[in-house]
Amino acid sequence: MISHAQFPSPFSPLPHRLMVLNFYPYLQKYISPHTKDVTVVLAALVGAVHELVPPDTLQPVLRQLVDQFVHDK
Repeated sequence: MISHAQFPSPFSPLPHRLMVLNFYPYLQKYISPHTKDVTVVLAALVGAVHELVPPDTLQPVLRQLVDQFVHDK
């Protein structure tokens, strides 16, 4: 029998960090309030970001996120 304790938490640090730098621009085109299931896209983005991803790779994606979801009103 497999218990839940044998599976790592999705929030625990994993020993392996995958680097697919083209994934971030791919997600960028789906970051919009009008995208169906945008929360799934945002969750994928959060799951793909780690300390080894270069900041200049994330900057355009974060700019898109701010431009689409942050308003001054």
